[in-house]
Amino acid sequence: MAEGDICSGSVTLIDGSYTLITPSVSGQEWIIHNIYIPQGSAVDIYHYNNNGSIREIKIFSTTQSLCGYFFHCNEDNCIKVVNNSGGTIYVGYDGIQTSE
Repeated sequence: MAEGDICSGSVTLIDGSYTLITPSVSGQEWIIHNIYIPQGSAVDIYHYNNNGSIREIKIFSTTQSLCGYFFHCNEDNCIKVVNNSGGTIYVGYDGIQTSE
């Protein structure tokens, strides 16, 4: 993937599980613009640090998709999405790679 390319992914989450939205290649940086959550499904969104003593900071809880945001991610700082819906949900995201 090159700078300026779209980064995206999706995952199925059982209740209580989470996913980390983070580049899979060292040195890459992403700006995530959209996190797709099924309408009415409860999730918590965290800033997550892979290398620090403060591991996670809760940003907010929501029951709807997040569109038009600017979440900056790299291998050390990423976004954690936790499923609190009581069932299995499908979560997706997309954004732009800003650094190789």
